[in-house]
Amino acid sequence: MQPFFFNSTAGQLFGNYFPATDDCEAKGDILFFPPFAEELNRSRHMISRQARAFNRLGYGVLLVDLFGTGDSAGSYAESSWEIWIQDMKTACDWLVNQKSRPIAFWALRSGALLAADLVQRYPQLACHLLLWAPVSQGKAFIAQFLRIKIAADLAETTTGTKDGDETENAPLGTRDMLALLHQGHTLEIAGYHLPPALALPLLEMSLTSFALPPETRIDWFDVSPSHTAGISPAARRAIEGWHKQGLDATAHSVKDVQFWALQEPEWAKNLIEETSKVMMEMTDLSEVASC
Repeated sequence: MQPFFFNSTAGQLFGNYFPATDDCEAKGDILFFPPFAEELNRSRHMISRQARAFNRLGYGVLLVDLFGTGDSAGSYAESSWEIWIQDMKTACDWLVNQKSRPIAFWALRSGALLAADLVQRYPQLACHLLLWAPVSQGKAFIAQFLRIKIAADLAETTTGTKDGDETENAPLGTRDMLALLHQGHTLEIAGYHLPPALALPLLEMSLTSFALPPETRIDWFDVSPSHTAGISPAARRAIEGWHKQGLDATAHSVKDVQFWALQEPEWAKNLIEETSKVMMEMTDLSEVASC
């Protein structure tokens, strides 16, 4: 590991570079796009293990704490989608300055939307997306995040642990919170301050609506603990949509734990094996390098 700090648009960011192991031929670098809020903290053990698996295949991996997260400067309340886009662009620039370039963007959950948005804006950066359980619709994802606050408020109301009169303590619904965001208010949810500049752009995003370059390859990893889950309807719709756009898109159904939703860390070994297998099979790197 090579931990370091570097400057981005809004402040200093923490990065951690995992170089390819010395005993194999270096094939290029992979840039990781992190998930949202607590999903990142629940996933750090898996991210680190997959990075080391990539290293053994000859790939370097760069992990970055976005502005307002982890050891980087700022707070969630000060962050925005545009700042995060520029953070990841700066991370790509850092790789280029190291005489390298990312040959793949690897993303978990909402990081997929960030990766696709960056590719749309800078199509020369990378043309291979490795998407772990990607969020396909930003609106549904934000609504799910807001429901954490609804559940917490209901619990406080039920147990009487909230100070104030009954009217003040009436739990806000999803629609109420969306209205507050549109009015410019920041919401506190599960210890995270969600600003409008982060939530509102996400509300408008759909993974398949980004205009990706025709040479883009997409590998979508559906993760389910069920033997019979197969490819999810969301993945199937996305793959069909990308095929209609002429993109090379494949869905992989993986039986494993949904570690990003678990309170205690668990290993998704099958997911690591399946993801590593995809990169191992990428023998024609010249095609990737030319995009």
